[in-house]
Amino acid sequence: MKGIPRDVRFYEMQPHAILTQAAPVQNTYYALLNAAKNARVYEVVIRVATTDEDLALKSTIDGIASADPTAFAPGISIDCYPGWGSKPTAWRCKLSSSIHHEDYAFFCEGKSVTLEIRKTTANGTGTITAMANYSRFI
Repeated sequence: MKGIPRDVRFYEMQPHAILTQAAPVQNTYYALLNAAKNARVYEVVIRVATTDEDLALKSTIDGIASADPTAFAPGISIDCYPGWGSKPTAWRCKLSSSIHHEDYAFFCEGKSVTLEIRKTTANGTGTITAMANYSRFI
């Protein structure tokens, strides 16, 4: 059996992108994944320590920003997956306990990918934590 040709490239899993933002300021975006080159995002998990806070996930893929960031009121933890449809920046988010993976595309990708999170309400000062599962084309 011959080896893999030298011109073949692969997606290589990267360490999770992690955001921990203590005392987030309302309507200020915090970068979870900042202009990752040749990235493929599979999943984003977001949590805020204060109840009754609304968060928004904004993605920018190859210079196209989500016009209407996905907003949700978190309970325990929120899972977000790229959604089917014409917008490459569309995300579908649900409580982690109610996720049905068959509802979601497998990934979104681009030559440049940025993910940002903001708190849209000011009901508390709870820490925002987030994780993105992604790979890079090498």
